[in-house]
Amino acid sequence: MKRSRLTIFQSARFMLARLIRFMIGLMLLLLAVWGFGNSMPMAIALVPTSPLAFLTAHQEAPGQVLYKSFNTFQDQYRHNWRAIAFNHSFPDGRHDFHLRLVGFPGSATVDRDRPLQLKTPLGRTFKAADTATALFKPGEPAEPHVAQYDLQPIAAQLPNWLPLRLSLPIAGDSDVRLLVGPRAVQEWQAVALGDGAAIAWSEQ
Repeated sequence: MKRSRLTIFQSARFMLARLIRFMIGLMLLLLAVWGFGNSMPMAIALVPTSPLAFLTAHQEAPGQVLYKSFNTFQDQYRHNWRAIAFNHSFPDGRHDFHLRLVGFPGSATVDRDRPLQLKTPLGRTFKAADTATALFKPGEPAEPHVAQYDLQPIAAQLPNWLPLRLSLPIAGDSDVRLLVGPRAVQEWQAVALGDGAAIAWSEQ
């Protein structure tokens, strides 16, 4: 009788382990398909963020600090985009948090009339307004492959345990899709909060 119970218990554990492995595999598959559909190989979709991230904090003036995070992401066309999240922290407690996306010249023309969309696998969508006009001098043409967005209103709301899909609007009523992993989102939130403990100080 004891041996029978032990056999049943072992069988149940084996089936549970198989079920867990199946669910993990299914989740990864769904995230891959959700990220880029059929337009990109799965091997690329399952690597949502660059392993080489670089965070800095630089004191610009007494009580005023510039925090930055650098990442590189690949779109559905295998073009690289440099993502720079930066935050100016002022003595009065104000924060000015933006995300700048820089593509290779000629790779895309950003549509500045539409917002950046940040989508979660659970179906929630966040939007960020374009602020790229502040990058260029009056009368100077904006570089079409450079975009910048105000993430301050939504930074704290972004889930940092799930990947995000960024839909960058480009000319022709189309978009560039970038898959951003949880680690990069956590870095962005550290920058947005001015979390000095999570950022390496730079004297440059």
